[in-house]
Amino acid sequence: AVAMLQKQAAAHQIGQLSETAFLQAVRADYQGSRFQWKKLGQAYALAQNSVGLVETEALQLAIGGHLQLLQLLERQMATVCAALLDTFLALPEAKALLSLGIGAVSAALLLAEIGDPAAFSNAKQLVKLAGIQPSPNQSGKKTNSPTPISRKGRPRLRTILYFACLRLVQTDEAFAAYYHHLQQRPQNPLSPM
Repeated sequence: AVAMLQKQAAAHQIGQLSETAFLQAVRADYQGSRFQWKKLGQAYALAQNSVGLVETEALQLAIGGHLQLLQLLERQMATVCAALLDTFLALPEAKALLSLGIGAVSAALLLAEIGDPAAFSNAKQLVKLAGIQPSPNQSGKKTNSPTPISRKGRPRLRTILYFACLRLVQTDEAFAAYYHHLQQRPQNPLSPM
């Protein structure tokens, strides 16, 4: 899309070219590895039936300015992400979290949510912080089955833990075996979620 917008932004301008010339012009500006031939063919077909703008020079200048701003923001974001990753990797807890098999971004998010792990004396405190402890929900003689989690903790922490566990099931054989054992045990089997 960016390669197309750099020179051929208006339908009127695209309509003046043959489909082959249009695709070659976009391909010349494209710097990625996967070229979207089908989508560009659809864009060309739409441009043939579009009224579009006849005066395209101002439109092309405006879109060019927006594309330059987008590229600047992408470079700035990459710089900030690299600096944040370096800061995280310098922390003493980073090595321990990365050794669990989760990615750097997940580990950094986990550490940001819980703060200093040394502040917790046992695992029950972390369970309560996340709000994943079982909490029976009873009303008179009616009892929910299975027992739901309390959800009184931090929702972002629960989300991070959920996706980290999904990743561990895919990459760690021991964790995956334990996960499947919990689902297939004869008494009180757990659901995949």
